[in-house]
Amino acid sequence: MQIHIEHILNGSMEGKIVWICDYRRPDLCKEPIRARMPTKVMVMNGRVVHSDYHFKRLNNCSTPTGPAILPFDKTGWRGFTGEPVKVFDNVDECLIQWNADLHVVERALHQKRKDLVDEIDGVLKQLL
Repeated sequence: MQIHIEHILNGSMEGKIVWICDYRRPDLCKEPIRARMPTKVMVMNGRVVHSDYHFKRLNNCSTPTGPAILPFDKTGWRGFTGEPVKVFDNVDECLIQWNADLHVVERALHQKRKDLVDEIDGVLKQLL
C-alpha cells in the first residue's frame, strides 16, 4: 500500500525498508523534474533539504549505501517543500504507480506530437 509522506517525516518509519518511485515531467519540452525508478530503500534519520529524514538505496546485502535520496523534488522554496516521492510498502504497487506515471507522460507526448503534426499539415496546406 502507498505510505503517506507524513509517516516518513514524523519518524515513525525510521529504519524501515520501503520502495520509492517518482516520475514527473510537467513540461514536455524539458527533462523530467524527477525520474526515480522503483528503488528499494531504507528510511534514514539525518537532516537534508526540507526534511529530517531521507532514503538510502539498499545494496544486495540489504545494507544502506550511496548518497541520500531526498524525500522531495527540487521545485520547492521556503514556504513549500516541493512534491514528495511516492512511497510504498511493496514492489508490486510501486511498479504499478511507476508504469501509470510513465503512461500519463507517454499519452501527453503522443498528443503533443499529434498537435504539432496537425499544425505543420495546416501550414503546408496554406503554402500549397
